[in-house]
Amino acid sequence: MQDFLQRLSGYALTGEIREYVLPFHYGIGANRKGTFLEHGLLNLAGDYGAKLTDSLVYVSDNGRLPHLELANLCGKQFAFG
Repeated sequence: MQDFLQRLSGYALTGEIREYVLPFHYGIGANRKGTFLEHGLLNLAGDYGAKLTDSLVYVSDNGRLPHLELANLCGKQFAFG
C-alpha cells in the first residue's frame, strides 16, 4: 500500500501520466485519509492543487453544473473532494 500511495502521489504532483486510475480513499474513519490528502498532497501541490466543493462532487437538485468552479480547475494537477 505504501508503494502504491507513493507512486500515486508522484503522478498527482508531477502530472505525469503512466497509468489511468481514479482513486477513492475510503474507510470508516480515523485512519488519516483526510490528513494525507489535505495536509499532505494539497499542501505539496501548492497552486496546482484544489479542494473540490460538494457542488462539484454531488449532483444538485437542478442538475446543473457550476461552470465557474469547473473553470477554476483548469491547470490543476491534483484535486480532491
